[in-house]
Amino acid sequence: LDWLVEHLHVDSDNNRFYFDKKSIPALESYVFARFHMYQSVYYHKATRAAEVMLRLLFARFKHLLENADDVNRLLVPDSPPLVQHAFQHSLSLHDYLGLDEPMMFTFFGACAKSNDSILSQISRGLLERRLFKAIDATGFGSNQVAKFFRDATRLVEDRGMDADYSFVGDSAVDRPYKPYQPHQAEDQIFVEAADGSIKELTEVAESIHSLTKKCEMLRYYCVPELRSDIDGIWDQALGER
Repeated sequence: LDWLVEHLHVDSDNNRFYFDKKSIPALESYVFARFHMYQSVYYHKATRAAEVMLRLLFARFKHLLENADDVNRLLVPDSPPLVQHAFQHSLSLHDYLGLDEPMMFTFFGACAKSNDSILSQISRGLLERRLFKAIDATGFGSNQVAKFFRDATRLVEDRGMDADYSFVGDSAVDRPYKPYQPHQAEDQIFVEAADGSIKELTEVAESIHSLTKKCEMLRYYCVPELRSDIDGIWDQALGER
């Protein structure tokens, strides 16, 4: 970072920053490092599983809060008042900053003791790292995926579980590097070319072109106890053309 900052210059004529031509190898490393972080961290199945469970936990808590006859009889009586307030009202900056990690872990612990089985199961799974299991459907045909989703949802419901909280899809799309687009220059990386002109990075670094394509991800997550059965349904869906 320090090396790149030292080689950062101002293009006063076009009101933008640019890097000198010595920076190209470091810029390539920077862009590829971001790409690899998405592949190995941000899109990692365990990371995404925890994020899916966190969203479900919040959704379930909000549902209980909105449907309670009396807020004081909420099924999470030990939840921090500030967390409960955040689901009902706008927060000041001071209150928002109070939603720190210790506060949220207190909230998770309260949810784990809830009489609501769904809320309790999801929270215990997060605290004990018993994460939902993933089925990777990236790149498969829409008919296969649709059949899998229907059959898997039916299985979950036959087991007496709520499919909205036991079997959920998770998708994401990212473009590791976006080449120059008019009126969006603030998102681009500009660099000095061999002839001294200032160009967008993909015009002088051919290796970056491979990162301009969209990276898509589609997975389905289920509670651990259904993993074997869900795997079987997925195998059946793949076997039908």
